[in-house]
Amino acid sequence: MTRRIVRGPLVALLAAGVAVAVPTFAMDDQGMQEACQEQVLEVHSFFEKLLNREAPLKSEDLHPFMKRLEKSFIMVAPGGAIYDKDKLAAALVEADQEWMKRGKVHIEIKFLDYRDFGGKGMIFYREINKFDDGTELKRIGSALMKRDDEGNIRWLAAQEVPEQ
Repeated sequence: MTRRIVRGPLVALLAAGVAVAVPTFAMDDQGMQEACQEQVLEVHSFFEKLLNREAPLKSEDLHPFMKRLEKSFIMVAPGGAIYDKDKLAAALVEADQEWMKRGKVHIEIKFLDYRDFGGKGMIFYREINKFDDGTELKRIGSALMKRDDEGNIRWLAAQEVPEQ
């Protein structure tokens, strides 16, 4: 069953003493779920390509990922570290050499669940990183996203924890 959701309240503007109602973006549950799933797949595909390159990582290499994040984005990494947008970029560049030592990586994603929270979508997924050296990292992840006024999906928060 598909429900129609209005993304946020109607915005009332006062212009010369006259209230004008401006509707915000409307989307059904299924459309937002698919958009969130697509985002998770695109971002992990981006990271797979990024981690499999030959040259050292530079902060500008992260731009296609970073532009998807809200200014207030927060990430809880598998080890429990908490990163804002800027600290996440710095941590990725710093950790790059350790990742490259493991060889090429293949990232698999399996979607576990989706929840709608008043116009925001929360996607849950299982991630498996398989490295050439035989190492496997298994994680359970979640990401909270919204659609901005231009219709783009923006990441608000993400968390990944090791799968036990």
